[in-house]
Amino acid sequence: IGGKIGYSGDRFSISANAVAYCYDLLNGIKRYDYNMFQQYDGWYGNASIDVMLTLGHIRLFGEIASDIKGSIAVITGATYTPSSNFEIGGAFRHYPYKYIATYSSAYSSSSGNYNQDGVIISILYKPNYNWKITLWCDATYYPWARYQIPYSSASLKTKSQIEYNIAPLRVYLKGGYSLNTHFDNRITNYIQHKSSLAIGTQYNFMCGLYISARADGNIIYECSRNSESEYKYG
Repeated sequence: IGGKIGYSGDRFSISANAVAYCYDLLNGIKRYDYNMFQQYDGWYGNASIDVMLTLGHIRLFGEIASDIKGSIAVITGATYTPSSNFEIGGAFRHYPYKYIATYSSAYSSSSGNYNQDGVIISILYKPNYNWKITLWCDATYYPWARYQIPYSSASLKTKSQIEYNIAPLRVYLKGGYSLNTHFDNRITNYIQHKSSLAIGTQYNFMCGLYISARADGNIIYECSRNSESEYKYG
């Protein structure tokens, strides 16, 4: 069950939200280090306040939430859109590893809104009607254990895409890079670098039929304190 009360104007909105939920069976999930703080029986719930403010070409937004046990989560950010062909935005998130929000849909680099502090930045640029360029970067720190990672870790992910459209043809080029590191007592145990590249095209026929093709490539470099470095290609 849940409810919401708020105010929405032309340039400002604010609302208070609350939700309560429960399972009809006892929790039978086996406890591990990575999921021990996400377990509960019976009723649980969350409450939050979210705001949004528009100042010219700038939009500010944020939400602060709490679960029944008092763990506080925050997400806040801004977007700047000076014209219809350019936009830049960024957001900061703080989800404690003890925070439980089973049905939350806020942005997360993992499967749930917990155990991460992160910053995300995105840029969209359209030089003209036919071209579109997208850039995206997400840096995340995980203070607690994750699945198959028994200590704190961090990741950096970047993506870029250049797209050309002139009906009925679409051509695009995508590139990406990611860095994953694991720490044990502030000592780096594992590093993974991954670079990816994809090129594709699609042709749309007048009858609704289309044909497309795509080629992908990946290079992965892994290094751990207890084993030799290794390159992987795909």
